Amino acid sequence: MRHQVQSLQAQLAQYRDEGGLPNYRELFERSADANLIIDGDTFVDCNEATVKMHRYDTREELLQSHPSELSPEYQPDGRLSYEKANDMMAIAFAQGSHRFEWMHQRADGEVFPVEVLLTSVPDGDRVVLHVVWREITERMAVALEAYQRAHPLRQGMSREELRSRLQERLPGLGGRLFNQVIALAVHQGAVAQNETSVWTGGHVVR
Repeated sequence: MRHQVQSLQAQLAQYRDEGGLPNYRELFERSADANLIIDGDTFVDCNEATVKMHRYDTREELLQSHPSELSPEYQPDGRLSYEKANDMMAIAFAQGSHRFEWMHQRADGEVFPVEVLLTSVPDGDRVVLHVVWREITERMAVALEAYQRAHPLRQGMSREELRSRLQERLPGLGGRLFNQVIALAVHQGAVAQNETSVWTGGHVVR
């Protein structure tokens, strides 16, 4: 694995030296979203946003793991993360791209939901996966803040409406995962809820 990491890093350095792919590399590094490269079933590169998202100290530490090792043992549907991760990657290789929802785990053990986009990219005589991760809790906060600006006299958005809005972008967001997203956001203090509604933690009815 270490050889693979060094090999891809050497290729990227060669691309830069030869004037190839400067825009791609700059976007990769500067993106606020977590960006990674998977070769086979191994992470071989990532940007700083990925390291921060998972609270690792260095890229090297994060890259020394199988994709499923950044996840809890099981996903919300009951499947083993290791097995499901391999299936998701196989779909992306077969179809060219694949978008889905996933529960990840930070270095400190905190579990959190993300939207994953896998895109297969030809690289010489092989195909690698370009990966983008976006935290679902951030999307939820944006939806709630927009709703609260439009309806300042209401305590919050109904759970069903919030789920419906999120599913417009995340069609795979089932009830179990949605409940886990809400529970995590409440635990973090990002949102509050009652039996029927959800609102951002600092929202005050005016």
